[in-house]
Amino acid sequence: FNESLENNVISVDKVNLGDLGFLKSQSIPKALYNVPGVSFITTGPGIQKPIIRGLSGNRVVTVYQGVRFENMQWGDEHGLEIHTSGISSIEVIKGPMSVLYGSDAIGGVLYISPEKYLSENGLKVDIESLYNANYSGINSSVGLNAKINKFSLLARASIIDAGDYENADGVVENTWNEMTDFKFGLGFNSGSYESDLRFNYTATNLGIPHEEEHGEHDDHDDDDHDDEEHEEEEESYQELENTIISWKNSLKFNNKSELQVTLGISDNLRKEFGHHDEEGHDDHDDDDHDDDDHDDHEDHEGEAHIDMQLQTTSLDFKYIFPKTDKFEFILGGSILDQENSNAGEEELIPNAEKQDLGFYGISHVHLDNLDLMVGFRGDQRDIQTHDFSKSYSSFTSSIGIKKNIGSSSNLRINYSS
Repeated sequence: FNESLENNVISVDKVNLGDLGFLKSQSIPKALYNVPGVSFITTGPGIQKPIIRGLSGNRVVTVYQGVRFENMQWGDEHGLEIHTSGISSIEVIKGPMSVLYGSDAIGGVLYISPEKYLSENGLKVDIESLYNANYSGINSSVGLNAKINKFSLLARASIIDAGDYENADGVVENTWNEMTDFKFGLGFNSGSYESDLRFNYTATNLGIPHEEEHGEHDDHDDDDHDDEEHEEEEESYQELENTIISWKNSLKFNNKSELQVTLGISDNLRKEFGHHDEEGHDDHDDDDHDDDDHDDHEDHEGEAHIDMQLQTTSLDFKYIFPKTDKFEFILGGSILDQENSNAGEEELIPNAEKQDLGFYGISHVHLDNLDLMVGFRGDQRDIQTHDFSKSYSSFTSSIGIKKNIGSSSNLRINYSS
Protein backbone atom coordinates (compact mmCIF):
# COMPACT_ATOMS: atom_id res chain seq x y z
CA PHE A 1 0.00 0.00 0.00
CA ASN A 2 1.11 3.57 -0.58
CA GLU A 3 1.90 4.25 3.07
CA SER A 4 4.67 6.22 4.69
CA LEU A 5 7.42 4.24 6.42
CA GLU A 6 6.09 5.35 9.79
CA ASN A 7 2.52 4.20 9.15
CA ASN A 8 3.36 0.90 7.47
CA VAL A 9 2.44 -2.27 9.34
CA ILE A 10 5.47 -4.07 7.86
CA SER A 11 8.96 -2.99 8.90
CA VAL A 12 10.53 -1.25 5.89
CA ASP A 13 13.87 0.55 5.60
CA LYS A 14 14.29 2.82 2.60
CA VAL A 15 17.56 4.20 1.25
CA ASN A 16 17.55 6.92 -1.41
CA LEU A 17 20.77 6.57 -3.37
CA GLY A 18 20.68 10.24 -4.35
CA ASP A 19 21.11 11.17 -0.67
CA LEU A 20 24.22 9.02 -0.20
CA GLY A 21 26.62 10.70 -2.58
CA PHE A 22 28.54 9.04 -5.37
CA LEU A 23 31.03 7.12 -3.21
CA LYS A 24 28.55 5.30 -0.96
CA SER A 25 26.23 4.56 -3.86
CA GLN A 26 28.88 2.57 -5.78
CA SER A 27 27.42 -0.77 -4.73
CA ILE A 28 24.26 -2.06 -3.10
CA PRO A 29 26.11 -3.42 -0.01
CA LYS A 30 27.70 -0.02 0.59
CA ALA A 31 24.33 1.70 0.18
CA LEU A 32 22.69 -0.63 2.73
CA TYR A 33 25.64 -0.72 5.13
CA ASN A 34 23.80 1.10 7.94
CA VAL A 35 20.48 -0.78 7.60
CA PRO A 36 20.12 -3.04 10.67
CA GLY A 37 19.56 -6.73 10.06
CA VAL A 38 21.03 -6.62 6.54
CA SER A 39 24.39 -8.05 5.45
CA PHE A 40 25.92 -9.59 2.33
CA ILE A 41 27.77 -12.73 1.30
CA THR A 42 30.85 -11.68 -0.67
CA THR A 43 33.11 -14.29 -2.25
CA GLY A 44 34.85 -12.09 -4.79
CA PRO A 45 34.47 -8.96 -6.91
CA GLY A 46 30.89 -8.33 -7.90
CA ILE A 47 29.62 -11.38 -6.00
CA GLN A 48 27.38 -9.88 -3.32
CA LYS A 49 24.30 -11.73 -2.08
CA PRO A 50 21.84 -10.09 0.35
CA ILE A 51 21.13 -11.54 3.79
CA ILE A 52 18.07 -10.32 5.72
CA ARG A 53 18.04 -11.38 9.37
CA GLY A 54 20.18 -14.43 8.63
CA LEU A 55 18.26 -15.69 5.58
CA SER A 56 19.57 -15.51 2.00
CA GLY A 57 19.44 -17.23 -1.39
CA ASN A 58 15.97 -18.59 -2.14
CA ARG A 59 14.68 -17.17 1.16
CA VAL A 60 15.03 -13.56 -0.02
CA VAL A 61 13.32 -12.11 -3.10
CA THR A 62 14.82 -9.23 -5.09
CA VAL A 63 12.35 -7.11 -7.07
CA TYR A 64 13.83 -4.92 -9.81
CA GLN A 65 11.95 -2.85 -12.40
CA GLY A 66 8.72 -4.10 -10.84
CA VAL A 67 9.39 -7.81 -11.50
CA ARG A 68 11.11 -10.65 -9.65
CA PHE A 69 14.85 -10.62 -10.31
CA GLU A 70 15.72 -14.19 -11.36
CA ASN A 71 19.43 -14.87 -11.90
CA MET A 72 20.28 -18.20 -10.26
CA GLN A 73 20.15 -16.57 -6.83
CA TRP A 74 20.55 -19.99 -5.17
CA GLY A 75 24.29 -20.07 -5.97
CA ASP A 76 26.84 -18.80 -3.45
CA GLU A 77 29.11 -17.43 -6.18
CA HIS A 78 26.51 -15.42 -8.03
CA GLY A 79 25.80 -11.78 -7.24
CA LEU A 80 23.00 -9.36 -8.00
CA GLU A 81 24.45 -8.07 -11.30
CA ILE A 82 22.72 -4.72 -10.85
CA HIS A 83 24.69 -1.53 -11.45
CA THR A 84 23.69 1.14 -8.95
CA SER A 85 23.63 3.91 -11.56
CA GLY A 86 20.05 4.45 -12.66
CA ILE A 87 18.61 3.32 -9.31
CA SER A 88 16.56 5.81 -7.30
CA SER A 89 16.00 3.89 -4.06
CA ILE A 90 16.25 0.51 -2.33
CA GLU A 91 13.64 -0.69 0.15
CA VAL A 92 14.39 -3.53 2.55
CA ILE A 93 11.19 -5.25 3.66
CA LYS A 94 12.01 -7.36 6.70
CA GLY A 95 10.00 -10.34 7.74
CA PRO A 96 7.75 -12.77 5.85
CA MET A 97 6.28 -11.30 2.67
CA SER A 98 5.18 -14.64 1.25
CA VAL A 99 1.63 -13.39 0.73
CA LEU A 100 2.71 -10.88 -1.92
CA TYR A 101 5.76 -12.57 -3.46
CA GLY A 102 5.36 -16.30 -2.82
CA SER A 103 7.16 -18.70 -0.50
CA ASP A 104 10.61 -17.50 -1.62
CA ALA A 105 10.06 -14.29 0.37
CA ILE A 106 10.01 -15.95 3.78
CA GLY A 107 13.04 -13.90 4.86
CA GLY A 108 12.17 -10.59 3.26
CA VAL A 109 12.36 -8.56 0.08
CA LEU A 110 14.94 -6.28 -1.50
CA TYR A 111 12.83 -3.86 -3.57
CA ILE A 112 15.00 -1.88 -6.01
CA SER A 113 13.28 1.05 -7.73
CA PRO A 114 14.75 2.27 -11.03
CA GLU A 115 15.49 5.89 -11.89
CA LYS A 116 12.40 8.10 -11.98
CA TYR A 117 11.25 10.13 -14.95
CA LEU A 118 11.23 13.92 -14.85
CA SER A 119 8.08 15.36 -13.30
CA GLU A 120 8.01 18.39 -15.64
CA ASN A 121 8.88 19.00 -19.29
CA GLY A 122 12.58 19.37 -19.84
CA LEU A 123 15.92 17.66 -20.45
CA LYS A 124 18.54 16.55 -17.94
CA VAL A 125 21.99 15.12 -18.69
CA ASP A 126 24.41 13.93 -16.01
CA ILE A 127 27.92 12.49 -16.07
CA GLU A 128 29.59 10.78 -13.10
CA SER A 129 33.02 9.21 -12.87
CA LEU A 130 35.17 7.72 -10.12
CA TYR A 131 38.79 6.52 -10.06
CA ASN A 132 39.96 4.23 -7.28
CA ALA A 133 43.70 3.71 -6.81
CA ASN A 134 43.26 0.51 -4.77
CA TYR A 135 42.39 -1.41 -7.92
CA SER A 136 43.34 1.14 -10.61
CA GLY A 137 39.70 1.12 -11.60
CA ILE A 138 37.17 3.50 -13.07
CA ASN A 139 33.40 3.61 -12.57
CA SER A 140 31.67 5.99 -14.95
CA SER A 141 28.10 6.68 -15.98
CA VAL A 142 26.32 9.04 -18.38
CA GLY A 143 22.55 9.47 -18.37
CA LEU A 144 19.80 11.32 -20.20
CA ASN A 145 16.31 12.03 -18.84
CA ALA A 146 13.66 13.90 -20.80
CA LYS A 147 9.93 14.63 -20.63
CA ILE A 148 7.71 15.96 -23.42
CA ASN A 149 4.08 16.35 -22.39
CA LYS A 150 2.68 12.84 -21.81
CA PHE A 151 5.86 11.01 -22.83
CA SER A 152 9.00 10.39 -20.81
CA LEU A 153 12.35 8.98 -21.89
CA LEU A 154 15.53 8.00 -20.09
CA ALA A 155 18.73 6.28 -21.14
CA ARG A 156 21.92 5.48 -19.25
CA ALA A 157 25.23 3.79 -20.02
CA SER A 158 27.71 2.75 -17.32
CA ILE A 159 31.05 1.00 -17.19
CA ILE A 160 33.27 -0.51 -14.51
CA ASP A 161 36.88 -1.43 -15.34
CA ALA A 162 38.81 -2.50 -12.26
CA GLY A 163 42.08 -4.39 -11.96
CA ASP A 164 43.27 -6.63 -9.14
CA TYR A 165 42.75 -5.18 -5.68
CA GLU A 166 45.86 -3.96 -3.88
CA ASN A 167 46.31 -3.56 -0.13
CA ALA A 168 49.22 -3.13 2.26
CA ASP A 169 50.27 -6.76 1.75
CA GLY A 170 50.37 -6.48 -2.02
CA VAL A 171 48.15 -7.40 -4.93
CA VAL A 172 45.29 -9.87 -4.37
CA GLU A 173 45.38 -11.96 -7.52
CA ASN A 174 42.32 -12.52 -9.70
CA THR A 175 40.13 -9.87 -8.05
CA TRP A 176 39.55 -7.89 -11.25
CA ASN A 177 36.05 -6.84 -12.26
CA GLU A 178 34.52 -5.50 -15.49
CA MET A 179 30.92 -4.46 -16.08
CA THR A 180 29.04 -2.80 -18.92
CA ASP A 181 25.48 -1.67 -18.22
CA PHE A 182 22.76 -0.12 -20.41
CA LYS A 183 19.37 1.09 -19.15
CA PHE A 184 16.45 2.43 -21.14
CA GLY A 185 12.98 3.60 -20.14
CA LEU A 186 9.93 4.86 -22.01
CA GLY A 187 6.94 6.19 -20.10
CA PHE A 188 3.46 7.44 -20.98
CA ASN A 189 0.94 9.05 -18.64
CA SER A 190 -2.48 10.31 -19.70
CA GLY A 191 -3.98 10.46 -16.21
CA SER A 192 -6.26 7.44 -16.46
CA TYR A 193 -3.65 5.25 -18.18
CA GLU A 194 0.01 4.95 -17.31
CA SER A 195 2.64 2.83 -19.05
CA ASP A 196 6.27 2.22 -18.11
CA LEU A 197 8.56 0.16 -20.37
CA ARG A 198 12.02 -0.63 -18.96
CA PHE A 199 15.07 -2.37 -20.44
CA ASN A 200 18.33 -3.27 -18.72
CA TYR A 201 21.29 -5.17 -20.17
CA THR A 202 24.34 -5.96 -18.04
CA ALA A 203 27.51 -7.80 -19.09
CA THR A 204 29.94 -8.71 -16.30
CA ASN A 205 33.35 -10.36 -16.35
CA LEU A 206 34.98 -11.01 -13.00
CA GLY A 207 37.83 -13.01 -11.57
CA ILE A 208 37.31 -15.74 -9.00
CA PRO A 209 39.93 -15.42 -6.27
CA HIS A 210 41.49 -18.64 -5.04
CA GLU A 211 43.90 -19.46 -2.26
CA GLU A 212 47.02 -21.16 -3.56
CA GLU A 213 48.39 -23.96 -1.40
CA HIS A 214 52.17 -24.28 -1.52
CA GLY A 215 53.47 -27.68 -0.40
CA GLU A 216 56.96 -29.13 -0.14
CA HIS A 217 58.30 -30.61 -3.37
CA ASP A 218 61.33 -32.83 -3.85
CA ASP A 219 63.96 -31.81 -6.37
CA HIS A 220 63.31 -34.94 -8.45
CA ASP A 221 59.61 -34.06 -8.73
CA ASP A 222 60.12 -31.19 -11.16
CA ASP A 223 57.74 -32.52 -13.81
CA ASP A 224 54.84 -32.85 -11.39
CA HIS A 225 55.69 -29.44 -9.97
CA ASP A 226 55.53 -27.87 -13.44
CA ASP A 227 52.14 -29.50 -14.07
CA GLU A 228 50.80 -28.13 -10.79
CA GLU A 229 52.08 -24.67 -11.59
CA HIS A 230 50.35 -24.84 -14.96
CA GLU A 231 47.06 -25.67 -13.28
CA GLU A 232 47.50 -22.83 -10.79
CA GLU A 233 48.22 -20.37 -13.58
CA GLU A 234 44.95 -21.21 -15.33
CA GLU A 235 42.77 -18.24 -14.48
CA SER A 236 39.30 -18.79 -13.05
CA TYR A 237 36.68 -16.23 -14.00
CA GLN A 238 33.00 -15.74 -14.81
CA GLU A 239 31.27 -14.27 -17.83
CA LEU A 240 27.75 -13.13 -17.00
CA GLU A 241 25.02 -11.55 -19.10
CA ASN A 242 21.66 -10.43 -17.77
CA THR A 243 18.79 -8.91 -19.76
CA ILE A 244 15.55 -7.68 -18.21
CA ILE A 245 12.52 -6.23 -19.98
CA SER A 246 9.52 -5.11 -17.94
CA TRP A 247 6.30 -3.40 -19.00
CA LYS A 248 4.00 -2.05 -16.32
CA ASN A 249 0.51 -0.80 -17.20
CA SER A 250 -1.86 0.96 -14.82
CA LEU A 251 -5.50 1.67 -15.66
CA LYS A 252 -7.42 3.95 -13.29
CA PHE A 253 -11.22 3.90 -13.18
CA ASN A 254 -13.74 6.57 -12.24
CA ASN A 255 -14.61 4.85 -8.95
CA LYS A 256 -10.98 5.40 -7.79
CA SER A 257 -10.06 1.75 -8.31
CA GLU A 258 -7.03 0.67 -10.33
CA LEU A 259 -5.86 -2.32 -12.36
CA GLN A 260 -2.12 -2.97 -12.68
CA VAL A 261 -0.57 -5.51 -15.07
CA THR A 262 3.18 -6.06 -15.34
CA LEU A 263 4.90 -8.28 -17.90
CA GLY A 264 8.50 -9.32 -17.30
CA ILE A 265 11.02 -11.15 -19.50
CA SER A 266 14.54 -11.95 -18.34
CA ASP A 267 17.46 -13.92 -19.74
CA ASN A 268 20.46 -14.79 -17.56
CA LEU A 269 23.63 -16.40 -18.90
CA ARG A 270 26.37 -17.73 -16.65
CA LYS A 271 29.71 -19.06 -17.89
CA GLU A 272 32.57 -20.08 -15.66
CA PHE A 273 36.11 -20.75 -16.87
CA GLY A 274 39.09 -22.22 -15.09
CA HIS A 275 40.41 -25.47 -13.67
CA HIS A 276 38.30 -28.56 -14.36
CA ASP A 277 38.00 -31.06 -11.54
CA GLU A 278 37.98 -34.60 -12.90
CA GLU A 279 36.48 -37.30 -10.68
CA GLY A 280 35.69 -41.01 -10.90
CA HIS A 281 39.16 -42.42 -11.67
CA ASP A 282 40.53 -45.50 -9.88
CA ASP A 283 43.75 -45.16 -7.90
CA HIS A 284 45.32 -48.25 -9.51
CA ASP A 285 45.03 -46.74 -12.98
CA ASP A 286 47.61 -44.02 -12.39
CA ASP A 287 49.30 -44.15 -15.80
CA ASP A 288 46.07 -44.02 -17.78
CA HIS A 289 44.74 -41.50 -15.29
CA ASP A 290 47.62 -39.09 -15.95
CA ASP A 291 47.28 -39.45 -19.72
CA ASP A 292 43.52 -38.95 -19.60
CA ASP A 293 43.88 -35.91 -17.36
CA HIS A 294 46.41 -34.37 -19.73
CA ASP A 295 44.31 -35.03 -22.83
CA ASP A 296 41.09 -33.92 -21.15
CA HIS A 297 42.77 -30.75 -19.88
CA GLU A 298 43.84 -29.89 -23.43
CA ASP A 299 40.35 -30.63 -24.76
CA HIS A 300 38.61 -28.34 -22.28
CA GLU A 301 41.20 -25.59 -21.96
CA GLY A 302 39.62 -22.26 -22.87
CA GLU A 303 36.08 -23.69 -22.68
CA ALA A 304 33.48 -22.88 -20.07
CA HIS A 305 33.01 -25.83 -17.73
CA ILE A 306 29.81 -24.17 -16.45
CA ASP A 307 27.52 -22.76 -19.15
CA MET A 308 23.97 -22.10 -17.94
CA GLN A 309 21.03 -20.14 -19.28
CA LEU A 310 17.99 -19.17 -17.22
CA GLN A 311 14.99 -17.77 -19.12
CA THR A 312 12.05 -16.37 -17.17
CA THR A 313 8.71 -14.92 -18.22
CA SER A 314 6.38 -13.48 -15.59
CA LEU A 315 2.98 -11.83 -15.48
CA ASP A 316 1.81 -9.98 -12.37
CA PHE A 317 -1.61 -8.43 -11.99
CA LYS A 318 -3.57 -6.81 -9.19
CA TYR A 319 -6.83 -4.93 -8.74
CA ILE A 320 -6.82 -2.16 -6.14
CA PHE A 321 -10.31 -1.58 -4.79
CA PRO A 322 -11.54 1.95 -4.02
CA LYS A 323 -9.92 3.22 -0.83
CA THR A 324 -11.96 4.46 2.12
CA ASP A 325 -10.86 6.23 5.28
CA LYS A 326 -10.59 2.97 7.19
CA PHE A 327 -10.25 0.19 4.63
CA GLU A 328 -8.03 -0.81 1.69
CA PHE A 329 -8.16 -4.09 -0.22
CA ILE A 330 -6.14 -5.64 -3.09
CA LEU A 331 -6.67 -8.84 -5.07
CA GLY A 332 -3.83 -10.05 -7.28
CA GLY A 333 -1.94 -12.92 -8.79
CA SER A 334 1.21 -13.94 -10.59
CA ILE A 335 2.24 -16.37 -13.31
CA LEU A 336 5.85 -17.40 -13.86
CA ASP A 337 7.40 -19.70 -16.47
CA GLN A 338 11.09 -20.57 -16.19
CA GLU A 339 13.54 -22.79 -18.04
CA ASN A 340 17.08 -23.68 -17.00
CA SER A 341 19.41 -25.24 -19.58
CA ASN A 342 23.04 -26.41 -19.46
CA ALA A 343 25.60 -26.37 -22.26
CA GLY A 344 28.74 -26.97 -20.20
CA GLU A 345 30.25 -30.23 -18.93
CA GLU A 346 29.39 -29.43 -15.32
CA GLU A 347 25.76 -29.13 -14.19
CA LEU A 348 25.10 -27.36 -10.91
CA ILE A 349 21.40 -28.03 -11.33
CA PRO A 350 19.81 -30.13 -14.10
CA ASN A 351 17.92 -28.93 -17.13
CA ALA A 352 14.48 -28.07 -15.80
CA GLU A 353 11.25 -26.24 -16.45
CA LYS A 354 9.19 -24.56 -13.75
CA GLN A 355 5.72 -22.99 -13.76
CA ASP A 356 4.30 -20.97 -10.87
CA LEU A 357 0.71 -19.82 -10.41
CA GLY A 358 -0.39 -17.80 -7.39
CA PHE A 359 -3.33 -15.70 -6.18
CA TYR A 360 -3.47 -13.44 -3.15
CA GLY A 361 -5.62 -10.97 -1.28
CA ILE A 362 -4.45 -8.41 1.25
CA SER A 363 -6.31 -5.76 3.26
CA HIS A 364 -5.28 -2.80 5.40
CA VAL A 365 -7.64 -1.62 8.15
CA HIS A 366 -7.09 1.77 9.76
CA LEU A 367 -8.45 2.15 13.31
CA ASP A 368 -8.08 5.04 15.74
CA ASN A 369 -4.87 3.88 17.40
CA LEU A 370 -4.22 0.65 15.54
CA ASP A 371 -3.45 -0.51 12.02
CA LEU A 372 -4.27 -4.08 10.97
CA MET A 373 -3.10 -5.91 7.85
CA VAL A 374 -4.42 -9.36 6.88
CA GLY A 375 -3.39 -11.39 3.84
CA PHE A 376 -3.74 -14.82 2.24
CA ARG A 377 -2.21 -16.55 -0.77
CA GLY A 378 -2.49 -19.83 -2.66
CA ASP A 379 0.29 -21.19 -4.88
CA GLN A 380 0.81 -24.02 -7.34
CA ARG A 381 4.29 -24.97 -8.61
CA ASP A 382 5.11 -27.55 -11.29
CA ILE A 383 8.69 -28.72 -11.94
CA GLN A 384 9.80 -30.99 -14.77
CA THR A 385 13.28 -32.44 -15.31
CA HIS A 386 14.61 -35.41 -17.22
CA ASP A 387 14.27 -37.60 -14.12
CA PHE A 388 11.04 -36.50 -12.50
CA SER A 389 7.95 -34.32 -12.66
CA LYS A 390 6.40 -32.98 -9.47
CA SER A 391 3.75 -30.51 -8.37
CA TYR A 392 3.55 -28.56 -5.15
CA SER A 393 0.77 -26.46 -3.63
CA SER A 394 0.61 -24.26 -0.55
CA PHE A 395 -1.61 -21.85 1.31
CA THR A 396 -0.09 -18.86 3.08
CA SER A 397 -1.71 -16.49 5.54
CA SER A 398 -0.41 -13.56 7.55
CA ILE A 399 -1.60 -10.95 9.99
CA GLY A 400 0.15 -7.84 11.23
CA ILE A 401 -0.61 -4.98 13.59
CA LYS A 402 0.98 -1.63 14.28
CA LYS A 403 0.04 0.21 17.46
CA ASN A 404 1.13 3.69 18.43
CA ILE A 405 2.64 3.93 21.90
CA GLY A 406 2.68 7.50 23.07
CA SER A 407 3.64 10.24 20.65
CA SER A 408 7.04 8.98 19.49
CA SER A 409 6.99 5.16 19.61
CA ASN A 410 5.12 2.32 17.98
CA LEU A 411 4.93 -1.46 18.16
CA ARG A 412 4.82 -3.83 15.18
CA ILE A 413 3.91 -7.52 15.36
CA ASN A 414 3.67 -9.73 12.27
CA TYR A 415 2.84 -13.43 12.06
CA SER A 416 2.92 -15.54 8.91
CA SER A 417 2.22 -19.23 8.34
